[in-house]
This record gives sequence, structure tokens and C-alpha cells, in this order.
Amino acid sequence: MPGTYIEVEITTDPILFDDLVGMLSGKEYEGFWEEGTQLRAYIRSGLWDRDHREELEEIASSLTRQHDLPPPAISTRLIEDQNWNALWEAGIQPIRVSDRIIVAPTWHPYTPATGELVLTIDPKMSFGTGHHETTRLMVQLMEKHLRPGDTVLDVGTGTGILAIAGIKLGGSMAVGLDNDE
Repeated sequence: MPGTYIEVEITTDPILFDDLVGMLSGKEYEGFWEEGTQLRAYIRSGLWDRDHREELEEIASSLTRQHDLPPPAISTRLIEDQNWNALWEAGIQPIRVSDRIIVAPTWHPYTPATGELVLTIDPKMSFGTGHHETTRLMVQLMEKHLRPGDTVLDVGTGTGILAIAGIKLGGSMAVGLDNDE
């Protein structure tokens, strides 16, 4: 959608990020990005006004006081709308998640070396890229402990990366469960 956004950058202790995202999600912010001690929140520029800024400052300041932390630093900048998915996809490359398994997005073909197993999937913004530490750790454990013929249960399957890895590693059956609500 064409238009502009306000990027609101909140610099504070990352321990507050979950609370901040939870409180701001219902207030017309459309996306969030966490990096180091910075939380970025995005809101359409036409919705951003003094009331939004004051409310944001009060929420962030209240949380820092509750946790006995220094006041947050808040800054804003105007950014043009872009094809965010294309930008995100350009940054996702195949990644080795274990000794044998490579996770590759469908838009980035990967030719495996001898002994490598490739999981080609359409990742989502948070999971399925293979970059998440819990995904890598689980695949490494599966590679070490899964025996041929084992059954794999992937609860909270998301993109199905662990269920797929289980089959590729010799599992006879995989069941993936998720709740999208």
C-alpha cells in the first residue's frame, strides 16, 4: 500500500520489549522490530500525532519506572512504504542448522554437497528460516538422537521445519500440530 510511515525508535532495556509490543499492538502500530536495545514500532504517518507520542512516552516511562530502569530514549523518523516482503526475502539465505541439514527458502535454490540434506520451505517472518536458536538446537538434537523408523511429533509446528527434518533424518512418520488462533 502506498504511503508513509513513522518509525518510532524506543531505546531501553530489552526486558521491556514484550510488554511494549503488547501494549502498542492495539494502538494502530502495524509492525515491530527488535535489535539490541532498540525497539522500532511502525505506524502510518497519517495516524501519528501528539496524542500518540504522549501516550507512547507515558507507556514506556511507566514501564521503565516499574522496573527501576533509566527513562527510555524515543525518536521518530518518516519512512516511505516499500515492498517489505521483498526486502526481507532478499536477506534470507540458506543456512546450515546442523552437521547435515541446510534450510533454504524456496526462492533461493541450494545444491547440497554429499551427505547434506536440504529442507526447502517458505519461511514466515519469525520462524522457518532456520535462524531461530530453538530450531537449530532441536534439529541438532534430532540429528543426534533420531533413529530410523522413529515417529516425530512437532507441536507448534509453524512452517513444519522440525517435522520435515524428522522425515529427512529417517523418521517413519511426522505429525505437526499448531493453533493459528
